[in-house]
Order: sequence, then structure tokens, then C-alpha cells
Amino acid sequence: MTLLITEAYSASNIGDLELVRRSIEIAQKKYPNRASVCLAVDPASFGDMFPDVQFVTPIFSRLKYLKSKGVAKLGLAASWALTIMSLSVTGLLPVSAAKACAAKLVAAKFVDPAVGFYLESPNVVAVGGGYLGDQYVKHTVLTMWTWWWAGRVGCAVETMPLSVEIEKPALRNLAKATRHVTWRVRDQSSADALAKGGVPHVLLPDLAFLNVASAAAQPREPRAGVMVALVGSDYLSSEESRALSASLAKTLIDNYLDAPVTLLSMHRPVAGTHVGGDQAASDGLIDVLARSGKTASKVNAEVYDDVCSLCAGSDAVISARMHAGIAALCGGAKVALLAYEEKHFALMRDLGLSGFVVDIRASAEEINQMVSRLKEADRSIFIAAAKTYYTKVSDALLNG
Repeated sequence: MTLLITEAYSASNIGDLELVRRSIEIAQKKYPNRASVCLAVDPASFGDMFPDVQFVTPIFSRLKYLKSKGVAKLGLAASWALTIMSLSVTGLLPVSAAKACAAKLVAAKFVDPAVGFYLESPNVVAVGGGYLGDQYVKHTVLTMWTWWWAGRVGCAVETMPLSVEIEKPALRNLAKATRHVTWRVRDQSSADALAKGGVPHVLLPDLAFLNVASAAAQPREPRAGVMVALVGSDYLSSEESRALSASLAKTLIDNYLDAPVTLLSMHRPVAGTHVGGDQAASDGLIDVLARSGKTASKVNAEVYDDVCSLCAGSDAVISARMHAGIAALCGGAKVALLAYEEKHFALMRDLGLSGFVVDIRASAEEINQMVSRLKEADRSIFIAAAKTYYTKVSDALLNG
């Protein structure tokens, strides 16, 4: 009997690595004494970080798709379409017959070998932190279809807390087919999105808030300086990245002229793709600051505990990476977010901190005004918000 953990991304993203770690920890505790298999976009990136977990490529490999070009990409898309059609047919059969037919497709190598893990696993646990919605339609369709099919072959599917932003009627109808899934969502906006489609769900804070306890155990006073975590070519064009660097440089000089500034990269590049350009974005801001006469340094982190520890020594954190922002809250720092998705706004609204988030493409004036508010804000409101979320998530897990 296997425990199947799905929807992992890559260890190159420190935030995702933390959510994979927490999801594995929770799932193995809930379903003990089973061989654990994790389907990950970038399985090789996890190396030997989790010796008791086998990391493999999922049925639909997003990384392979990103790296493919031309005819190869069309061929991959065609094979995915055939997989969906053939397995959808099996999904219309009774469970035992569906599993038997799907097993024959695996044996004949007509579908990806990862299909076999669903046939061996009574429980499927999706890693927290993901996003499903209108912004990434293909990914959302493939994910929800897989959960539907998994239910048809007898899997009990549940998610760790994730984000949902579904407005398109077609996606909402597909979500209705996943009512058997135990959906856990991490913000009220996601809960509202599922409620519109009549999909049952549980509201539970992001698992990274479990680090409030460990970070609180290592407070560092007095706090000094500003930590900045940016995103690169994943979400911004070169022109937009340059504009953001210019806006942030002016903001930092206006508000934190004498404070040390440190750039933190949360996402290392993924080979063969445009994903993970945080380092280049950091270098761009450092160059702009240098031309204005202000120096800034870079710091590296390997795991999420490192990020929380770094934030515990910072006065303020300005972050486009949501999990760097959560690490800041865990470490007792003041935090402002530069939002590239709804999840940033939703998090800060739910925490009662909506005055400390703006769109990442906002004007220099809007960013400056937000950071001015951050500088004058009382740290206690951030600490209280983080503690509230820590209590919610830890109590929920304690009670099963």
C-alpha cells in the first residue's frame, strides 16, 4: 500500500520546498507505515532531502512541456490528450473495473507510469501552496481532471491549503466534479470561489505559518535593516522588472536611507526554462541602488528555516515572494507585499494587513506610500496576526 503525495513543484523554490516538507510530514503522520511516493514537477531537485520518499515525474510533466519546442511540444500535448481520453473512459466504469483497465494501459505503456501509483494508493494528498484558477487554465484543468479520475479509481483525495481563483464557467463546472475531494484553501477569497460552485471546502492557513513557533524561539533585537525578495522573469517582463527596480530604489532611499538593505533570492533558476529569475531581479535592484550611491548586499538561503532566521533579524521585509512575506511574519518583522497574484492580496486582507500590499506593477508613488506606512507601523499588529494564524493551523492539525 502506497501513500501518494502530489502537486509538488521544485526544491529550487524555497517556499515550495517548505510546503513539500510540511505536507509530507503531515501525510506520513496521518497515514503511517506506507511507502511514500511524491509526484513533483522537478523531482531531481529534491535529491536525497527526503530519504524515505520516492520522487517521480507526474502524469502531466509541466517541466517537460516547458522545455519542449515545436513538434516535440505538439506531440507531448497529443499524448496528454490521449491519456485523458483513455483514462476518462476507465473512469466511467465501476472502481474495480476502472483500476483493472487502467493497469492494462500502464502495462502497455499507453499512459505514463505515474498512473500506476494512483492504482496502488488509497489516499492522495496534494501539497499545499499551489494555485488553481483562471490565470493558469491548462494547469488547473489537468490538475482537477486528475483528481476527478483519481476518485473514480477509488482514491480518497485531499489537499493541503492552496489558493483558488475560479471565475470561468468551464472551470467552475470542472470543480463541481471534484466534490469528493477534501479541499483545504488558505484564504477567504479561495473559499468564496469554491462556494460559488457549490464545492465543499475547509479554510486553513498556509502551512508555512507553523514556523511562527520556531522563529519566535530565536528573536533578535535590536532589529536592523530591510530585506527585499523579488521575482524575475516568471512574472515580469524585462521592462517591468527595470521599472520595479527604479521604484524600489527610490522608495528605499526615501524611507531607509541609512538602513542596510539585503536582497534575498527565494527561487533558483530551473535549467532549460525561464523559471526562477529572482537572482537577476536582485542584481538589477542592487545596480540601480549603486548608481544612486546606496549599497546593498545579497544573502543566500537553502531552506525555509534560514529565511525565517534572516527575517527575525530584520526590521522590515518587502517581498514579491509570498512565502518570504510569511517568513517575515513568522520572524516578527514588519512586512509589505508586492502582489503578482490574488493570493498576496487575499493573505493580507485576511490578516487585517491590507494596507501593506500593492500590485507589483503599481506606480512608484503607490509603492513609496505603502513602504512609508510600513516604516511607521507598529510591529505588534504583524506579530499578533502571525500568532493568530499559527494557532489556527496548529490547532486544526492537532485535531486531525
